Amino acid sequence: MKKTILISIIFIIAAAVIAGFLVMKNGKNIKYYCETKSDCVLSGRDPDGFGTCVNKNWNEDWMGNPESSNFVWKCEYTGKEKCDCINNKCQRTDSEPGC
Repeated sequence: MKKTILISIIFIIAAAVIAGFLVMKNGKNIKYYCETKSDCVLSGRDPDGFGTCVNKNWNEDWMGNPESSNFVWKCEYTGKEKCDCINNKCQRTDSEPGC
């Protein structure tokens, strides 16, 4: 009986660790994940550079993070920048030069 309880506890802990890892991994992927073109926006404060196409929900959360103010790029949008959802990933589809 005690062995069964111990094995059950170990199994539950292992399952929780695996589930936590998967949630953490998917949280990182949301930055670029999209299903439609409207899911993607240009980020002016992305740590990866000016004008990066990102998931609009991720961008809203990031803009609310005080750390985002450390990534203000001294560039201006031309209005020609375009984002699209390609293979469920937000990507730039214009040929404008980056900053």
